[in-house]
Amino acid sequence: MRWFLVFSLMLLGNLTASAADIKAIAPEVVGAWRLTFTTPDGTERTPIVVVGRQHDELVAWYLDKEEPQAFKNVTVKDDALELTIVPRQKDGKITVKLVAKADGDNRCSGKGEFCIAGGETGSWDFRGERVDPANLPHVAEWKLNFTTPEGEKQEPTIHVFEKDDTLYGWCVGDDYELLAKSLKVEGNKATLSVAAKTSEGAVANVIFHGTIDGSSVSGDADYDVAGDRGSFPFSGKQVVN
Repeated sequence: MRWFLVFSLMLLGNLTASAADIKAIAPEVVGAWRLTFTTPDGTERTPIVVVGRQHDELVAWYLDKEEPQAFKNVTVKDDALELTIVPRQKDGKITVKLVAKADGDNRCSGKGEFCIAGGETGSWDFRGERVDPANLPHVAEWKLNFTTPEGEKQEPTIHVFEKDDTLYGWCVGDDYELLAKSLKVEGNKATLSVAAKTSEGAVANVIFHGTIDGSSVSGDADYDVAGDRGSFPFSGKQVVN
C-alpha cells in the first residue's frame, strides 16, 4: 500500500519551512494521520488529515464525511506543524487552526483553535496516530501515461483508497504527492479531478475522464491553467502487487 507514506512529526526537529527545507522534510511529513477529538460543542470527530507535496510546497486536506477540503496554509514552525482551514460547512464564518507536535512513535498531540467572524474564540485538545492501512482499505493502484500539451511525458501513480464509502485518489508523480479533489466511479466510467501548481506557480485544474476495460483505462483529460483550456489523451494500467 504505497499510497500510505509515513507522517512522522517527530523527525521535524527544529526545521523551518523554507523552500530548501520542504524537500528535506517531505518524506517524513507527507502521508495520512487520523485525529481524535471532541469539539467545544461536544461533537466527537475522527477525521483524517492528509499532507501532500507539490514542488517546494507542503499542502494538506481534511477528510471527514464529505469530499476532501484543502487547508489554506500548511507551515512548519519550530517543532510543530500548523494547518489553517475555513470549514465549508460553516459558510466561511469560522477559521480553524491545528497545531500538532510529535508525541511518541507514530503519534502526535496538539491543539485546535477556532475564531468566529464576530470575535468569539475557543480551543480543544486532540491526539493523533499514524493511520493503519487496515483501517483505510486500499482499493486499487493505477499507473497512468500521458503527454502534456507542452510535450512533457508523465507517468503518475493513482492509489485508490476508501473511507466511509467514499473513494479517494492519492496521486504520486515526480514533483508532487497530492490528494485528488474528487474521484467518481460509475460502472466502467471513472472521473478523477486534480488541482496542482505548475513549476511556474500557476494552478492547473485537470479532470480525467476514463473508460475502464478490465485492467486498462483510457480517455481524455480536460485542463484549465489560468484560463488556458484544452484536453489531451491518456491511458493507464492497473498495478497488481
